[in-house]
Amino acid sequence: MKITSTLILGSSLCFTSLASSATLLASWDAFSNSSTTATNGFIGNADPNIAADNTASGITATLSDEGGTGTDDIVRDTRTGAASTDGTFGSSFSGASTTVGQLRLGNIVTASADGDVFLNVSNTDGTGQTISFAGVFFDYRSQTVTNDVNGTLVSGLVTHNTYSISFENTTLGTAAVFLGSGAVASDNSYTDVDVDASAVSLADGENGRFIITFGGSTSTQSSSFLDNLGFSGDFVSIPEPSSLALLALGGLALARRRRA
Repeated sequence: MKITSTLILGSSLCFTSLASSATLLASWDAFSNSSTTATNGFIGNADPNIAADNTASGITATLSDEGGTGTDDIVRDTRTGAASTDGTFGSSFSGASTTVGQLRLGNIVTASADGDVFLNVSNTDGTGQTISFAGVFFDYRSQTVTNDVNGTLVSGLVTHNTYSISFENTTLGTAAVFLGSGAVASDNSYTDVDVDASAVSLADGENGRFIITFGGSTSTQSSSFLDNLGFSGDFVSIPEPSSLALLALGGLALARRRRA
């Protein structure tokens, strides 16, 4: 299944693009840069920043959660058979791992509580180019479960199945820009989620983050899963205001000559 907010452009870094011309700037599929070690198939909650498995030149990127303990901590799940197997990042880029490596959204303490996952990005280009983002994407798996609630089995409960995405420039401290939201079926299968991010950009030397908020859970004991996260875009040169002013003056002078 695929959910697309709007058409996302795409091209290729070291991956094959399934749709047009932007670059896969950062991606997480194996979560191989997790700093902790596996225990009973999981990577522990104390893993605040997981570096991207792949990044384009001029970018550093990490994945983190909202912090604290107990509520919606992200946990790297290393069990076999739980990863997305479609081999794509969202529906835009091929080349994603189809074997072990996925994130578990940690068990929530209170039903319906929301949890955040952050895709943190720094523009380290150093040549004055701005990152013009194109899309953000991930594979999202929700499930319908039966939990023991105070000694009684309750069926028909669902894990996180909604999402909302915004982008925040943490260097400038400006208000977060809303990018899109939606929901997936709680059928224990992965859904490709693609969200248009063309409304946001990041200047050279600035830091920002995509904020993915997950909600909709009625279960306090079971989890949803994420895999194949990433974002795309391109480095572009933005003319200085003085250059834009000169261009405007030149155009005005040309118009006057034509009138004469």
